[in-house]
Amino acid sequence: MIEGKEIPLGWATDKYGIPTTDPKEAIEGLVLPMAGYKGYGLAMNIDILTGVISGANFLNYVGKFYGNDKCMNIGATFIAINPKLVLGDAFYLRIDEYIKTIKSSKKINDEITIPGERRLKNRKKALDEGIPLNDSTVKSLQNYIKEYNLNYDL
Repeated sequence: MIEGKEIPLGWATDKYGIPTTDPKEAIEGLVLPMAGYKGYGLAMNIDILTGVISGANFLNYVGKFYGNDKCMNIGATFIAINPKLVLGDAFYLRIDEYIKTIKSSKKINDEITIPGERRLKNRKKALDEGIPLNDSTVKSLQNYIKEYNLNYDL
């Protein structure tokens, strides 16, 4: 939004429920679940676990993240599973086989990744090379540093 770029169609709706590519309209509307009907089902399950069951808000009763003083009243659900209680050390062999099978599948793109893998690669790259920032972000950070007399150098 800061850079004035559009978001992909199918990511959000405006406040009237009409699909939009404008990030400003999306903030006034809804972020849509990803992955079609499967994403919709996952989103419903998460909303039921974290909203309905926890006693917090759910669906459109959750307060807006941006531009609203109303409490969001979001909830959380924590589930802890210890697979070693069921499988013992065989769990590690099975999960390694699981990941190996996924990664050896036929590729549509350059690489098959598992959840968290891209983030780990991006973190390593950021630690090695730094984080690229556009000029307006650098200027904003420099002004903040100057305003609060912080001892940082960009």
